[in-house]
Amino acid sequence: MFKNRIRLHLSRRTWYYSLLLALSLSLHVFNMSGLGEIKLFHITAVLAAFITLFFARKTKTFLFIVCFTICVGISAVLSSAAGAVKGFLDLLIVVFCCYGVSTVRVNDLLRFLLILIPIDLLSLLFDAFSTSFYRFQGFYNDPNYLCTTLLVFFYLSIVSFFRIKSILARTVAVINMAIIPILIIMTLSRTGLLCAFIMLFALLFRLIKKHFLKLAIATILVFSVANHFASDFFGAEYSLIYERVFERNDNIENAGRLRSELSIQNLKYIANHPLYLFFGLGPGTTDGVMAKEIPGLDKYRVSHHRDHNTLTSCLSEYGVVALFFFVVIFIRVFKSIRRQRNRPYYHISIAFYFTLIVFSFSIWQMTYLPFWWGVFLLNNKNL
Repeated sequence: MFKNRIRLHLSRRTWYYSLLLALSLSLHVFNMSGLGEIKLFHITAVLAAFITLFFARKTKTFLFIVCFTICVGISAVLSSAAGAVKGFLDLLIVVFCCYGVSTVRVNDLLRFLLILIPIDLLSLLFDAFSTSFYRFQGFYNDPNYLCTTLLVFFYLSIVSFFRIKSILARTVAVINMAIIPILIIMTLSRTGLLCAFIMLFALLFRLIKKHFLKLAIATILVFSVANHFASDFFGAEYSLIYERVFERNDNIENAGRLRSELSIQNLKYIANHPLYLFFGLGPGTTDGVMAKEIPGLDKYRVSHHRDHNTLTSCLSEYGVVALFFFVVIFIRVFKSIRRQRNRPYYHISIAFYFTLIVFSFSIWQMTYLPFWWGVFLLNNKNL
């Protein structure tokens, strides 16, 4: 009897904890909403991060995360940038909030998110069709960050479809999977479109093997309906995508050159000041504003934009020791995915893992909650 009570108590705690984690991801969609600096998701994220230290199961990955955050903390203390400590605290909250995703029961999270994600998507659709824009960015100030969140939602919807057998749950998951690519198209994010294509290809690869006829019929119906009701919309979006990829001043070649310059400008400074190699220049110092607080760094910078590459910014801001632990965390996550070989969504998990890596090369993700949420979801052994 006593053991049963303990199990029931732990079950309830896990349920509440899963709810906090689900809300932290869901509320992040409304990134621009809040009271000043306090956003809607901050409260649930702080609570989840606090509970993680006392409740979440401690694994070897947790040890590497602790080592990584200690290195970032040392970097913040040693940095001459005043905002470095705040950058460290932001990272601390985000990483430890999301680590809990790797320890809870996946189906609890999925049931919460099958309710929350449709609310997020409907809010985004309402915003998209009630405002004018060139690149849709939702409630963010950058369409690429919106794409990262949408890709996490897309993966969660796929996993929900395979794991939860309820007809209602599967219907909701399919509707989510139909809406998300449309929203990604409207962002005109080249990296987002590439990553969405990778995810869709992995999903089709999985479905074609067992459901070729059903998939063929569904594809014909979808294209027929889209051509009848939304041909103008998709035609206009295709023109915008083509223009952005090949014809605009910020096309792929020019954007790639700028990103390369952003990645190496702080590294050039470190090469001439090797003392910074071990613990970096401090959290946030690849950003244009904080870079001015590092003596002499402005001479090496060609743009006020921050480094878009998460790996090179990790080296610049936190140092080579932190970069080592950061890479080890990702290696351990990949090993965790490899244990899913008998799961029907194994190839989709592999694709999602590489989309997160691709996006980390394209935009700075170090304190972005949905990015870490996706990483630690893949690390969940119950997946």
